[in-house]
Amino acid sequence: MSASDSVEWQRITDLIKLLAEERFRSGEELGERLEISRAAVWKYIKKIEQLGVGVESVKGKGYRLKNKVNLLDHRKIQSLFVPEAAIEIKALDVFASISSTNNYLMQKENIKGHVCLAEMQTAGRGRRGRAWVSPFAQNIYLSMGWCFESGVSAVKGLSLAVGVSVINALAEHLESEFKLKWPNDIVIHAKNQQGYQKLAGVLIELRGDLSGFCELIIGVGINYSMHSGADVIDQPWIDLQSLSEGKLPDRSLLVASILNHLSELLVNYEQRTFAFYRKQWESLCIHQNQLVCLSQADKLIEAKYFGLTDDGALILIKETGEKLIFDGGEISIRRSQ
Repeated sequence: MSASDSVEWQRITDLIKLLAEERFRSGEELGERLEISRAAVWKYIKKIEQLGVGVESVKGKGYRLKNKVNLLDHRKIQSLFVPEAAIEIKALDVFASISSTNNYLMQKENIKGHVCLAEMQTAGRGRRGRAWVSPFAQNIYLSMGWCFESGVSAVKGLSLAVGVSVINALAEHLESEFKLKWPNDIVIHAKNQQGYQKLAGVLIELRGDLSGFCELIIGVGINYSMHSGADVIDQPWIDLQSLSEGKLPDRSLLVASILNHLSELLVNYEQRTFAFYRKQWESLCIHQNQLVCLSQADKLIEAKYFGLTDDGALILIKETGEKLIFDGGEISIRRSQ
């Protein structure tokens, strides 16, 4: 059962909303507002703390949250869909905690138009099996299922196009210079230091006939307002809170915008292909005119970024003038030192 339909999750949600207000609330007052006993209030507070949400308790005053929590709102997200998204999105599941939104859809049948969101992932992952830090209600963890009739050839460059769509969605609500790092990262230029900080990532997984009908799951993870768990991240990162200058958009609003853009992308992708998005992708690319170092399996290749092909493959040019083309999900790239 999705968390949005769970009685227990609804009580946890209501309690978090009460505790999110600045003033302390006593256990007695919370019990009256939720129509439960003080013992039940204490039980639900413990469950909230188990989710990683800090609760401040002061004798004689009561309880309140240590940090503001912006929960996903299932109904609000649906109410913000544009007509095309409302037609294409067949199911929307919102969980309090789940192993992985991608894993959840991978276990389902007929996943086209099925969306899974979670407040927290216990086994979130990025490309090449890397762990994706997924604390409760601090980020966006989103997966959407889709299908293509033409096999893998129809999805070439899709993860890059998804990056463009996510940036277009974010740009509707935030004025920041979002950039793309090949192949699957959305980044921000790090102020007062060299390099870039990672804001979001895309993970696409396939199943089915590689030459015919196939299904895929598009996973998107975005750092929203991360105040716990970040100590284990092994690369420079940033969140939307740091970019918003005190005007951080509601998470449900951002999710709806992303799903609106993803729906438009997926409906038209087999006809348009990545060629339709290539010019915008390159305008957002951080590698323009850069000497880069490409790691592939056990090889390192240093060359200058030259652009992308119409199916999203990377073009590098060596000092000799030789052009090299690289394609595939196991390729990573970083700016050379």
